[in-house]
Amino acid sequence: MIELLFIVLCMFLLVRHRLYWKNTDVSVFGDEKIIYMAHRGHPFDTPENTLESFKEAVTKGFSWIELDLVTTKDGTIICSHNYDLERETNGKGWIRDLNYSELGYVRTGIYTHPENTSELPRLKTVVQKLPDSLCYNFEIKIFSLFDFSVVVSLVELIKKEKIKKYIVSSFNPLIIVFIKIFYPYIKTGFLLENRKYLWLTNWIHPSCLHPRVDMVDDELINMIDERNIDLSVWTVNNKKAVEWCRKHKIKGVITDSDEYTINYKGFIV
Repeated sequence: MIELLFIVLCMFLLVRHRLYWKNTDVSVFGDEKIIYMAHRGHPFDTPENTLESFKEAVTKGFSWIELDLVTTKDGTIICSHNYDLERETNGKGWIRDLNYSELGYVRTGIYTHPENTSELPRLKTVVQKLPDSLCYNFEIKIFSLFDFSVVVSLVELIKKEKIKKYIVSSFNPLIIVFIKIFYPYIKTGFLLENRKYLWLTNWIHPSCLHPRVDMVDDELINMIDERNIDLSVWTVNNKKAVEWCRKHKIKGVITDSDEYTINYKGFIV
């Protein structure tokens, strides 16, 4: 009898978790109607995910930046879209297999900005050299499905540097679950590039959903309203798409463009 009651209770909790959940977190975006994030900084004159590109985004009027994070062998958080050094830099091998001290010679942007390459910046340096008021969308890049090392190092840095407003995002649903279990006060964003993984949202309960913009339709918007989670899309780079986002009450827009920045509290209008 006890075993049966336990099974029934477990089934009840599973059904409740899957079907009857609703986000109770306060929106990380506050009361703003729409927020615009500089995608990997402002990588026009300088390589993406570099201190220079982040500074340029601030100069252009952005108050949010989106940046990619990986860790070195010794736990140093580096701003980079790839662990593979050969994708964007003059280095060889994997960042996770090297200590930070071994990356001194590495320059990024060798293909995109060959005349203006830059070092791979530490996140600590980036945060210390940018305005305290800047808000961050930290995207955690994964090397393996169960690698949570970036999260642990990031949380330590957030506390030490007293970063006030941020969201931690990832394509890996296990990272979202890990954060919700061990750091429930952190706002999370679940990134999607394929609609077939949307069902995971009902199990991992992120604070925000980050789908590719062309994935958004009435069904997805209704789901967002029903579950009370924020919707932030990527990557939006033209006026028509911007207006569409505004009309459909999308909270966050990740963009490569600065064409509309300035007129609305430093954000795109």
